[in-house]
Amino acid sequence: MTKRLTRSATLGALVALMALVLTLLSPLMSDGVALAADKPGRTATPAKVKVEGQDPKAAQNGAVINHKNGADVVQLAISLNYRHQDKLNTLLAELNDPASPRYHQFLTSAQFAREFGASASDVAQVREFMATNGLVVTQVSADNTLIDVLGTTTQVEQAFNVTLNNYRDNAGRTYYAHDKTPEVPAALSGLVLNIGGLENESRWRPASLRPQVNPNVGSGPAGGYTPSELRGAYDINPLISGGYNGTSQTVAVFELDGYVKSNVATYVSNYGLGSPVPSNILVDGFNGSAGSGEVEVELDIEVVNAIAPKAQVLVYEGPNSSAGVVDTYKKIATDNTAKVISSSWGQCEPQSSQSDINSEDQVFQQYAAQGQSMFAAAGDTGAYDCRGNTTTLAVDNPADDPYVTGVGGTNLTLSGTTYSSEKVWNVSSSSAGGGGGGGTPTQLITNGGFESGRSPWTETSTGGYEIVDSSASSVHHSGSASAWLCGYNNCTDTIYQTVTIAASATSVTLTFYVYITTQETSHSYDFFTAQIRNTSGTALATVAQYSDGSTRGSWQTVTYNLTSYKGQTVQIYFKGTNDSSNPTNFFLDDVGVVSQ
Repeated sequence: MTKRLTRSATLGALVALMALVLTLLSPLMSDGVALAADKPGRTATPAKVKVEGQDPKAAQNGAVINHKNGADVVQLAISLNYRHQDKLNTLLAELNDPASPRYHQFLTSAQFAREFGASASDVAQVREFMATNGLVVTQVSADNTLIDVLGTTTQVEQAFNVTLNNYRDNAGRTYYAHDKTPEVPAALSGLVLNIGGLENESRWRPASLRPQVNPNVGSGPAGGYTPSELRGAYDINPLISGGYNGTSQTVAVFELDGYVKSNVATYVSNYGLGSPVPSNILVDGFNGSAGSGEVEVELDIEVVNAIAPKAQVLVYEGPNSSAGVVDTYKKIATDNTAKVISSSWGQCEPQSSQSDINSEDQVFQQYAAQGQSMFAAAGDTGAYDCRGNTTTLAVDNPADDPYVTGVGGTNLTLSGTTYSSEKVWNVSSSSAGGGGGGGTPTQLITNGGFESGRSPWTETSTGGYEIVDSSASSVHHSGSASAWLCGYNNCTDTIYQTVTIAASATSVTLTFYVYITTQETSHSYDFFTAQIRNTSGTALATVAQYSDGSTRGSWQTVTYNLTSYKGQTVQIYFKGTNDSSNPTNFFLDDVGVVSQ
């Protein structure tokens, strides 16, 4: 008997029966679990919604001292979501695919802004919200994706429904932070990705300042390597002799401190490099004065001078804060002058909020689309990047980002002025060592728990529903959000994310969790499918398929080996379908792709 025949009751009888059932059973229970409401019932819009992924981590790391002075001025950097993220994912895959006609056809910053920047009307909405709360917009990035704002503590608290307190951590360091997840008007929920500057606990550190670690002696001052030794070790001299010395090239160095120009000039003069004088680009009002990170800044510039002596070095200097970091990254992107970017600053990944990481990742996607290559130091504490904690594995941000090349430190041994040997350095007695996680697995999925909203997932819904959901009626494996597919009749909902798997990967594993509730009384008519697809949307493999008749009322775990896709860019794709009656809800959460 077909499903259609089992539902042959007349319309009038069916309506009467449903009225009786709804009177007797409230709320409706299915499989012993309260059934999440059918999606058409989720039409109420809250006045404000949380900025997912911006939980008050900093507030949890210290004890409250007092309330931050209401008249203090706070600087914020509001990151807005890119438009057409699915198209950007496809573009990035094509730009790096030698078989694609778009291979290395990089965008200008103006083209990127037109294709993916927020619209003028979106920016106007954000401006209006800021003005309503007395906040002053000081700058909008050229691509309309980053808005700098100034306001008092009181104005910021009112605008985002938070309290800013002063805290002291166990080390005695003081800072301010927000006490709960910030909120924005529901109309802005799809626009605002991150509000940088609600705390100033985050402090990026230079990666190579470990005084107890001695260099593997070169012939330079204090045992450092000279330009000739570096060039000889890495076989760069033939390039220099051939005229590939950096002429007409520009390199950006990302810095969170200033430097002493005369020190760099002395280095260049001492080795006869003839390098151009570095140009400084100051961000967010940073004054460029040298502080405790001065040596790091000078080292960054001098190594570029040693390897590419005729290249112009642009020194981008910003304040050491979450707002300053993303503003400085963004300035490099919108200028789009340097095609090579170097950074030796970072912090351990768990100390960065997910929304901060997402806002940085957006900028790094822009670098990739514009043909700007970023290289970041992977830290100097091996697999334990959160200093002082040698039990929790952690990697360094931003070297952890899939659009950034993480560079780990090594011990270089010379034979005269040529290469002899090299290995990752390690001083176990001081918990110091070359970064990169020391073999720590790399997570390729961003926002796999959907705590930061939609980005960078791409979704479609025949019913026009937002699939990433944190309402009280949805079900979550962890956190406060999940992907809710279907739950309404005649549904086709999809959500996917594009990942690039390194050719060098030795093991790649996909993991996700599925939860099902249904109103079906006979089976199977509604389906959930997980697939691996190429960037054109062609299915390469079906990972798993569930139906309304599958195990319900508990989370099901799925794992799948993706190692055969190493060296490829693929979509991790999920699809839910419901037929014309008795809807089924499919909840998806905690999606991960771990590469080793």
